Amino acid sequence: MKKLIGTIVTVYLLLSVPSLLGIGRVIDWVPEATILQIIHVTVVEALTEDFFLKSMISITISLIIRTFLIKRTYT
Repeated sequence: MKKLIGTIVTVYLLLSVPSLLGIGRVIDWVPEATILQIIHVTVVEALTEDFFLKSMISITISLIIRTFLIKRTYT
């Protein structure tokens, strides 16, 4: 069970990497914004953007990986 949850989290984070790198969007920051504010907003938006879609994809991929690993250990 721990491996399944770990795989789900890993796949979700991999799906969030393009958003973390700012690919596909432009944000104009207020000149007074600090580095910590910019990092906080970027990380929160990257992890919450398309949450449902990324969750479904990561759960599906994790279940497929888990199924192949279980089949492989029994044969």
